[in-house]
Amino acid sequence: MHKKYLFCCAIAMSFIISTSAMADFGCAQKIIVHQENYSAMVEVPKNEACSDGTYKLTVNVPEQPQQTIPMVRDGTIAQVWMEKLNQEQTPSIIVWSQSAGSGGIGKLDVFKLDKNNQYVQQEITVPENLKEGHNGHETFSVKDGEIYVAFPLYKKNDPNCCPTGGTAKFKYDFTQQKWLPTK
Repeated sequence: MHKKYLFCCAIAMSFIISTSAMADFGCAQKIIVHQENYSAMVEVPKNEACSDGTYKLTVNVPEQPQQTIPMVRDGTIAQVWMEKLNQEQTPSIIVWSQSAGSGGIGKLDVFKLDKNNQYVQQEITVPENLKEGHNGHETFSVKDGEIYVAFPLYKKNDPNCCPTGGTAKFKYDFTQQKWLPTK
């Protein structure tokens, strides 16, 4: 009887410890980027699921009040950049999120400074006409004021693990507001 009691207590304690650990589980993140006198922090709250939830963008602009922008996310935050895009004078903030699941569909939230010195959001996704052979797994990069995306191309019977169609690469053109092929 004593052994059964101890065994039951051990199971109960294991359950309590594991549920306490689960209460702290989540995809909490804090990413800080800066350029010159500008800074931004992307923060995913504690205890949110990795697959979807929210993030908060907090921006500091010289001689302006701090700006906070609440956002909804689908997946995890993969990377954040602060970069002067398209030869602009002020830096933009680029937040790359990657959806959960085996496809890992990527999305960019681009925040640009408007004429009122407030950051406003522009969502950039890979458009449908570029998606032949596309099955997710995008990799975004920001270099020298330009945004790039690359993704594997899938042939008709390729499994999700093993694309055989090469790689598609594009650069975003802010003037035309579309993705252009690149090498």
